Amino acid sequence: SRFLALTRQMLGDRARFDATEHRAFTLVSPPKGTIAAGVYSLNRNDMKPGELAYRPNCELGEWAVAAAKASDTPMAEVTFDISGYGGKMSTIEALKGKDGWLRLDKMTVNALDADGFLLFTGFASDGTMVSPDDLERLFKLDQTVAESGPVPVETAEKLAANAKLLAQSALQKNMEANNAIFKERLVQLDRWVDDQVSVAEHALAVVKDELRAARHEQDVASNQDELAAAAAKVEALERKRRKARQKIDEVEEKAAQDRGKILAALKQKMVQSVKNETLFTIRWRVK
Repeated sequence: SRFLALTRQMLGDRARFDATEHRAFTLVSPPKGTIAAGVYSLNRNDMKPGELAYRPNCELGEWAVAAAKASDTPMAEVTFDISGYGGKMSTIEALKGKDGWLRLDKMTVNALDADGFLLFTGFASDGTMVSPDDLERLFKLDQTVAESGPVPVETAEKLAANAKLLAQSALQKNMEANNAIFKERLVQLDRWVDDQVSVAEHALAVVKDELRAARHEQDVASNQDELAAAAAKVEALERKRRKARQKIDEVEEKAAQDRGKILAALKQKMVQSVKNETLFTIRWRVK
């Protein structure tokens, strides 16, 4: 996994990684005094006795991620070896024997929450554009790293222009996704309000029919006992009618409050600032 590969890179000689065991390693020299030495495993269901669970949110995992973020990433030439990959990646196989340039940017969108996006942009030396997905897939391959000279000015400008377009596209997609979520919430709220108001209006209609019948009984009462009983029934039904009307008002009031909360959340979710950071640029080769 990428997480394990990152861990291997950050720990270096501090840990032993068995080539036959792809989801566990032995930490020999902990990077911090609060981190225990021992066997760490990514397995969830079949951990062996004495193994320590290794997750991104455990102390060692958090250290590895923080160390990776703080690492220096100078310009380098990376050779990706497709021959050792067990799966099939036809689009990557088409790059075999080719070389080019790759730039990785991190875009952070600050709103109510901070959303992060990794943006891969690059192309082959013959000018052919390589999709962001294929550039990302390259890092699933075994790789060797060597020093490299600076990026040519023209190449750097082309990478920067492509990265800007990619960032704009990612930002637009993020906004559209958020808008779609809030639209669906509003639709669901309107459906709920319609259902609740419909039920309340039906109940009110039933009470009105009962009240109309009770008033008729009151009008045709032939003695004081019938008149008193009919009057009491009318009074009770009028109270019931007022409650039915109040129920409709309560449903509509709650809907207004809920709609206000949704719109407030949408306003907070609107983009307040966008930060772009170039993580690294490399010259790549596929063999």
